[in-house]
Amino acid sequence: MIWMIAFKNMLRHKMSSLIVTIIFITVGFFLFWFQGFSNYISNNLDNYVRVSFGDIVFYFEMTEKEQLTFLKKIPEISTITHERLIKAMVNGEGKNSISDITEINEENSPYLKPFLKPIRGHLPKNSDEMAITEPIYTDRYQIGDTYYITTTTIDKKINSYPFKISGILKGSVLKAAGSAHVITSEGMDALLQSSKHSNGVLIYLDQKFKNAQSEKDIQKKLEDEFAKQNIKILFTMTHNEITKRFEIFSKVFKITKYLLAFICLPLCAIIMITISRIQAYNKRFELWTYSSLGMDDRQISKLFMIEIEYLVVIGTCLGIILGELSSFLFSQLNVWLSFSYSFYCPVNTEFNFLDTAFIIFISCLSTLSALIPIKKILHDHPFSY
Repeated sequence: MIWMIAFKNMLRHKMSSLIVTIIFITVGFFLFWFQGFSNYISNNLDNYVRVSFGDIVFYFEMTEKEQLTFLKKIPEISTITHERLIKAMVNGEGKNSISDITEINEENSPYLKPFLKPIRGHLPKNSDEMAITEPIYTDRYQIGDTYYITTTTIDKKINSYPFKISGILKGSVLKAAGSAHVITSEGMDALLQSSKHSNGVLIYLDQKFKNAQSEKDIQKKLEDEFAKQNIKILFTMTHNEITKRFEIFSKVFKITKYLLAFICLPLCAIIMITISRIQAYNKRFELWTYSSLGMDDRQISKLFMIEIEYLVVIGTCLGIILGELSSFLFSQLNVWLSFSYSFYCPVNTEFNFLDTAFIIFISCLSTLSALIPIKKILHDHPFSY
């Protein structure tokens, strides 16, 4: 019975109900974005590193892929991805720069595509197309512009090849963050005058070997194999070594999202005290009427709190729904956020049922502060007003 009375009171008190609902729509929306974006960063950072470097990465001088077949004989290895990453001069339209050029091919495209989302245009599809990274200069490049990429071939001859810009990127894979331009494997073949060479391999291990010690042991084993093949290693690192560099960054987001939620608790409590004080004063005759009809202070307080809880849950849920809609909109618009000139991240969220329950719990917990002004009104003598 008391639940129904509280619901009818909520509908009857239109203005006060609207104010409380709007406040908690704002709270729900704000907490949704901070929780969701923090989840997205902390959960995807590991994937981002793994896509860029695999479990173990090796870069070396250009080598025929046939010389790398020994990698297939290592039982701990699950998948091998060949890559070519080169330094080249990019010039045209009055602009010149030295940039990293990487390729998207059949082996790495399933891993790279989720992290390479052009803000304009599309990823390269033809041999004369490239997607160019524009981390610093806004509108420096335009779709359809032609640039020449100049580098040396496998035979150490200078080669220049024209590419049309098919897409503009705001971020690239980590190994060339902020400067990598992406071309197709056919485009890389044309530049290097060879399809049989690579200068990098990303090694993905079986699941049982995805730990720091196993990665280190296998890395040492592979270094010995490369030495036997007379292949000079220029760079190598394990997944665990790379993620350690970003560990603080990830932990900060994980800790801050809960810290901020608990900071919101006293802020919401202060707001609730203010609102409930005004509401309790405006409804003082209503509260005293309940008292004169035989309801004790506990029942009246419960009635008042249930009405507020209805509004808080409705407002918070609407805020979360609004957050979901805005997150979908940002995802469709492909909006990116800059942390530095070399690290960009799409504005996206990851949200689950536990996050929803946590936000609603925090919001509802803050409403306990509303009992303070209610009890004060109930304990005061009616004629004191």
